[in-house]
Amino acid sequence: MQNAPYHHVRGVPSLASITTKKHMADLIENTLVKPPIEGVQPVTHLTLPVKTGTRDTALSVPISEITKDIEEGIRAAASKPRVPSGEELKEVWLQAMKNHADQGMRQLLDGAADRAGARRPDQGRRGGGRRGGGRRGGGRAACSRGG
Repeated sequence: MQNAPYHHVRGVPSLASITTKKHMADLIENTLVKPPIEGVQPVTHLTLPVKTGTRDTALSVPISEITKDIEEGIRAAASKPRVPSGEELKEVWLQAMKNHADQGMRQLLDGAADRAGARRPDQGRRGGGRRGGGRRGGGRAACSRGG
């Protein structure tokens, strides 16, 4: 039996495996700036969300500026609202990919989200929607007693 097709899509690594902002910048470059799927328009800006103590409003920042800051080693700080943290970069990248899902990026996004263990918005509950922890038989494990 073959695994689901998204397990074989390797255009995007698992986000859990991305441990540095440099790796995240490379992922942004290879998926949004230079989309690997023909016909998908490149993205030039990312929208950084509101962040208490750092950003009072969402900011649209050119990807080239974000990449330059990463290369220069500029770190995220409350005094630098245009510089995202590593986790913010992951969240912003996912949002940008979702925004481009209708342009054919869904196959890449599905592969990354599933390998990271995340549920896609179109997926239901884990365990096939069964109650009782996903087990058959009312949630009780079958056992036999010796006599």
